[in-house]
Amino acid sequence: MMATPRTLLPCLWLLVLSMTICSAQGTSPPPSPPPGCGKDLNSIYYNLCDLSVAWGIVLEAVASFGVVISFVLIVVLVASLPFVQDYRKKSLIGTQAFFLLGTLGLFCLTFAFIVKQGFSTCASRRFLFGVLFAICFSCLAAHSLSLNFFARQNTGPRGWITFGMAFILVLVEVIINAEWLIITVVRNDGTAKDPCELKNEDFVMALIYVMFLQVATFIATWPVLCGHHKHWRKHAVFILLTTSFSMAIWIVWIVMY
Repeated sequence: MMATPRTLLPCLWLLVLSMTICSAQGTSPPPSPPPGCGKDLNSIYYNLCDLSVAWGIVLEAVASFGVVISFVLIVVLVASLPFVQDYRKKSLIGTQAFFLLGTLGLFCLTFAFIVKQGFSTCASRRFLFGVLFAICFSCLAAHSLSLNFFARQNTGPRGWITFGMAFILVLVEVIINAEWLIITVVRNDGTAKDPCELKNEDFVMALIYVMFLQVATFIATWPVLCGHHKHWRKHAVFILLTTSFSMAIWIVWIVMY
């Protein structure tokens, strides 16, 4: 189920990303192909193969490990569907798979932060960063709302309602990021602007909705601990740990960023 330690995967990804940004800012591009990279390789990919600067390869390995783990969890979750007897737990599997899909995307997005800046990489960073995190926290928010019903009535909304709730919450972030990207990249005269030219403060401000999802999930999960059906409390505890840890990392990241 989603309410397991695998909900901490997005937090692990944010730690990896923080290491990536800090290391990238202190690394100057070499004038010639570094050891480990081919001569025909585009220079923006040097950080993926440069043996003289290990941070890129280490983060690449960690991100690849996260991708594999997330993919395996998705396969296991979907494969376990016929064996889940409790209809309440079965109704949450779609939302849980969506959560893991967002986590998988976050680990894949790490590669866009490892490679050097370019129009496509910066645009993908700006758009997908908020969207993928919105997927994770929207699923947790929808899950916590369902848990409130389960904890009080031992029954709750159907699976498609929970999934639809998470999907609608994600669509809000998609619309926000799409409009923000269009407004900030395309000038009034129709000429394109470099998406890499972005102030850190503006990037953080664009993630306010994601921060709102974190806080909303954290607040909405607490009532589950007071429900009559106590066997749902462990699910709430894992969500609270995930959101608490994530909010702490986000606060540190925003201050340092």
